[in-house]
Amino acid sequence: MWKKFVSDAEAKLIERGVASAEKFSPSTVTDEDIEAFENRFQVKLPEILKAYLSTACFEFRYIMAAVPEDIDAETIQDEEYECDVLWLDILSVPKNQPLKDLFERMEGFREGIEEGFYGITLEDARNFLVIGDWMAGAGPMCIDLSKPDDQVDINDENTWNIRWFDHEEFEWNTCYMENGVLVGSPVAPDFRTLLEWYFCGKYDEIYEKQCEEAGVEPSPHSKWLDLV
Repeated sequence: MWKKFVSDAEAKLIERGVASAEKFSPSTVTDEDIEAFENRFQVKLPEILKAYLSTACFEFRYIMAAVPEDIDAETIQDEEYECDVLWLDILSVPKNQPLKDLFERMEGFREGIEEGFYGITLEDARNFLVIGDWMAGAGPMCIDLSKPDDQVDINDENTWNIRWFDHEEFEWNTCYMENGVLVGSPVAPDFRTLLEWYFCGKYDEIYEKQCEEAGVEPSPHSKWLDLV
């Protein structure tokens, strides 16, 4: 199920003109690679993320998409809500050492916690799996593994499992804790939704319609990759 969804999402990215087919090659990730990562960090990867890693390899990390200007449970379902294009630094899967990016993001995230940068412990953050950087530089974006995909309710942000930690905040023990539990800020219901936004172009038509009504040219899809 999930491999087909990811494969279709990657095909949609090519169809939309954001990426060329040459950007992708068959994945070199093995079950042993995933098991090694899980053992190293004592986590279990969601099935959709396993599919993302094992479907194709690609080097790019920076990708742009049209998304609601203010993301919450109401705006992501509102077909008239104002959209803008927003960069995302997303997990890459390079052909050589395909889990290198995943390892490096997790190591950097946990090293910062261990060194006392955020006022929390590794135990506090044990359920957070780093999969990118929100707005390509605004801070780590994670999957909260304590919130399973099958329990996500699009209408209830408390159940959303894609979470962000602002890089300008350093006292996570006060700004990102609720009842002694690290929560972060919700930015998307789940990883599937994130791919629907950034790979499938869910809000493309809304964004283009709004540009037309405003008399401005929409940003071309050919410029929505790599941030160079």
